Amino acid sequence: MINDKDVALVLEKTDILSLIGEHVSLKRVGLRYVGLCPFHSENTPSFSVNAEEGFYYCFGCHASGDSISFVRDVERMDFVQAVEFLASRAGVTLNYDSEEGLQNSSKRSALQSAMVKAVDFYHDNLLRSVDGKGAREYLNSRGIGPDLWQKFRLGWAPELPHSLYDAIKVEEKIFVDAGLGYLDHNGHPVDQMRSRIIFPIFDVAGKPIALGARILPSEYQASPGRDGPKYKNTPETALYSKRKTLYGLNLAKASIVAQGEIIICEGYTDVIAFFCAGMERAVASCGTALTEEHFAKIKSFSRRIVLAFDADGAGASATDKFYSWERKHNLEIYVADMPKGMDPGELGLRDPERLRSAVSNAMPFMTYRLKRLYDGADMTSIEGRARLADQAIEVISEHPNVLVRNDYLMQLADKARFEIGDLHIKLEQSLYRRKSQSGSKFAEVSDGDQSRGSIGLNVGRSDSGRSMSEALGLSDRPALEGLKMLIHNLNELSEFFPLVLFTHPTHRSLRIALMGATQISEAATRVELAGQDAKELFIRLAVDAPKSDPFDVVSRLVERAVNRRLELMTQQAKFLETNSEQLVELSTELSKIRLLQDKLRSGGKDKIESTGQLLFWLVNTEHEEL
Repeated sequence: MINDKDVALVLEKTDILSLIGEHVSLKRVGLRYVGLCPFHSENTPSFSVNAEEGFYYCFGCHASGDSISFVRDVERMDFVQAVEFLASRAGVTLNYDSEEGLQNSSKRSALQSAMVKAVDFYHDNLLRSVDGKGAREYLNSRGIGPDLWQKFRLGWAPELPHSLYDAIKVEEKIFVDAGLGYLDHNGHPVDQMRSRIIFPIFDVAGKPIALGARILPSEYQASPGRDGPKYKNTPETALYSKRKTLYGLNLAKASIVAQGEIIICEGYTDVIAFFCAGMERAVASCGTALTEEHFAKIKSFSRRIVLAFDADGAGASATDKFYSWERKHNLEIYVADMPKGMDPGELGLRDPERLRSAVSNAMPFMTYRLKRLYDGADMTSIEGRARLADQAIEVISEHPNVLVRNDYLMQLADKARFEIGDLHIKLEQSLYRRKSQSGSKFAEVSDGDQSRGSIGLNVGRSDSGRSMSEALGLSDRPALEGLKMLIHNLNELSEFFPLVLFTHPTHRSLRIALMGATQISEAATRVELAGQDAKELFIRLAVDAPKSDPFDVVSRLVERAVNRRLELMTQQAKFLETNSEQLVELSTELSKIRLLQDKLRSGGKDKIESTGQLLFWLVNTEHEEL
């Protein structure tokens, strides 16, 4: 354990304002400093720092503490690690009550010292060594001059296998544990980086924790023939975690806070290119895909994120995560309007003004992806427009918000010149295929196999073994009565029977097919595209006149839908932290809806008003159920 007096000294010597300011944009308000809380998502600042007393408090989620607790929560450290981290910042020497604590502190300090020596050695080699000439020439050819070498502490790793080890004179174990080298088959230490340009990686506080390295193009090599991966990083160590580290954040954080925007690149030279172009708010992931840990760190600096790489190559699983993180952390993710096939490093060298406009003209993530499809589409033939519709719908179906999906679908209908109702059917098919791929009970079928299911579902009797009653949902009398009323009163009742009221796949498919239809004959044509089950159900309902009161049917369907939603919200509440902002908001919403639900059951005027209010709520929050 660390001596109590030393803990108190660390707290006394730590500037809590400077510490928290590395993670949160703070503004002075009277005697306090306020900003957006790093521990929960919010739009209005409720996080307050008392610099004189050395503590913080959030009026939203009630997080509170001192410098040590802040580091523990933000950096995911235990108590001892947090104190050691702050002691290193403040220049305090710690005394331990146990031998183990002393050893851990000494080792971390030794690793940090070795890394500092390595960065200094490589940087000096770039500036002065003879064999660093090729590296200097290459960097200059990329527009990266000596001022940037100094700013980013760039370096050069010599060819000899133990140049660094001989120069910095540290223990073999520290050399290996810091990720600076490894032991060969004879047990001799060998430098990890050789004949490479060095890009030191720093933590947010500006301390070196790892190295990135790039091999020189053959024309700049003193002895051509060096091969290996283009980029190489030191392995993860006690100092360095790829999933939590962003290259350049130590230099970019002030500009990020000032501009309210962070630019994320893929490579070290991309970050430097943005700095050259006057946009000193760029960072890069360190040889790994973006993770939630990255986004959790970013949100304290800025809510607006601009991705400066090819978002088309992100993959379906990555895009799902982007939308999830965007919603969870209250972020706005945009994509820079980069020329296709060109990275920021190349563009910054050729046309810095175009690089700046790429960021200023950044588009929402989905807008960008759809624009790429539209730009490359063949719009001169029906087949070309159909291919565009298929591809675009797959992209649109990735978004979790039904309101956003519907808006993009309307844009697609205008662009591809297809009926919105037909596109809705294909979107529903795509949504259910995505559900089946993630473990849903529904089976996927191809677009060309429409006879087997109304919305891409395997519901035929011969294939699935289900009865016709199950396939058509004939046991759900309220839903059938609602669809029947809608079919016979397309003009008058459409807005009272929205899609959210129907859960059975065939019912949903039929409801989508009816969208926009004003006559039964028109509806019959649309249903032809919805599959055999929807067609069969439509015929059954179209020849049978409705027998119930429309309002009674709507009220019953609304109450069922509300019950489903309340059950979902109650389950969600179980996974939220006690007293968190999300739990408070969810509990408030639950109380409001339950009050309306009680009015719906009371009858009379209250039932009419509450039915309308609950129907509006269901439609506008449908994305929470789908």
